[in-house]
Amino acid sequence: MGISSALGADSTAKFAVKEVENGARFILHPGDISYARGHAYVWEQWHGLIESYARRVPYMVGIGNHEQDHTTGGDKDPSKAPGTGFHPSWGNFGDDSGGECGVPMYRRFHMPDNGNAVWWYSFDYGNVHITMMSSEHNFTRGSAQYEWLQNDFKSVDRSVTPWLILAGHRPMYSSERYPSDYKVCEGMQAAFEDLLMQYKVDLAIWGHYHSYERTCPVYKNECNPAGTTHIVIGSAGASLDDVGLYDKTWSKFFDTEFGYGRISVHNRSSLLWEYIRNKDGLVHDNVLLQK
Repeated sequence: MGISSALGADSTAKFAVKEVENGARFILHPGDISYARGHAYVWEQWHGLIESYARRVPYMVGIGNHEQDHTTGGDKDPSKAPGTGFHPSWGNFGDDSGGECGVPMYRRFHMPDNGNAVWWYSFDYGNVHITMMSSEHNFTRGSAQYEWLQNDFKSVDRSVTPWLILAGHRPMYSSERYPSDYKVCEGMQAAFEDLLMQYKVDLAIWGHYHSYERTCPVYKNECNPAGTTHIVIGSAGASLDDVGLYDKTWSKFFDTEFGYGRISVHNRSSLLWEYIRNKDGLVHDNVLLQK
């Protein structure tokens, strides 16, 4: 999101105020929060931007590469990631935090204490269970986060919370033509997409790419009615992407305009996702998930 002006973050913040006034119960922001990248005053500016609505409803955050990633100073990382953090051979995890190493996020936000602070946690709201993961930490089989994620999914009582939503920063599915980022998508699919199918995750919400994209219910790169619908909603404020797209049959809607998303849970068998553009305040994409 950051603190960009015009149709970017300023506009998103104004729409967020309206959403709260109209009954929105909480905000979900999965990473790339202020884009301070080591400049502490930017955090203050960003908090000023969101204050009018963040003081009225919970502001639930996840960690992004611009808050966490580092190649030195791992001993100061409060997430307790070993060494210099997560740097798989197929990844492009660099030093995007500008030396923050997750410290400002850890000090400024307090999330549910059932995982690893701001890095991974879960909570229930009504008949929805929301799981926040960190795409910036090891999520491969056998890692602490993988084991926690599996146990969290396993613990969900679908008779109480029939809807299961996963959120994180880097997406598991995106058709944007960024080769190094696409390799990360593939790495995520290989690492834990089977968990999403096994535990019937309904919706996955991601950021990272500065665009909007929605997939069909997908599993192993094919539309599958038993799969998970993936949403990339990374267009709240930072400069928009401008690259080509891979030809993917699972991609059902793509847009490069500033905007945000809205979830309306009708009941235990109907959930509506809507994508709203900032420039006109209109819904430009939607999908109704039904059980």
